[in-house]
Amino acid sequence: MIILDTDHGSILQWEDQAAEQMRERLGEAIDDWIRMTAATLEEQTRAITAKLGQCKKMADQPKYYRRLASTYRFFGRWKFADFDDEAAKAV
Repeated sequence: MIILDTDHGSILQWEDQAAEQMRERLGEAIDDWIRMTAATLEEQTRAITAKLGQCKKMADQPKYYRRLASTYRFFGRWKFADFDDEAAKAV
C-alpha cells in the first residue's frame, strides 16, 4: 500500500526532474496499490481558491482558474484512498 500525500501530489503535477524521478520510482514499485488522498485534493483546491479570493481585478483570475482546472484533470486520473471512520480513528 502506497498512499501519496500533498507534497507528492504537488511534485507529480510538474514536468521537472523531481517529478520524473518520482514517476519512475512509482512505476518500479512492487506494490501496485498506489493512491492519493482526498485531503490532498482539498488542500490544493483550497490554496488555489484562496488565491482567487485575493485577486483585485478580474484580469488576475484566469491563471488561477487554469490552475484549478489543471488540478482537477490531474487528480481525475488517480484512485483515492478512502478516508473512512476507521482511518479517522487511526490519525
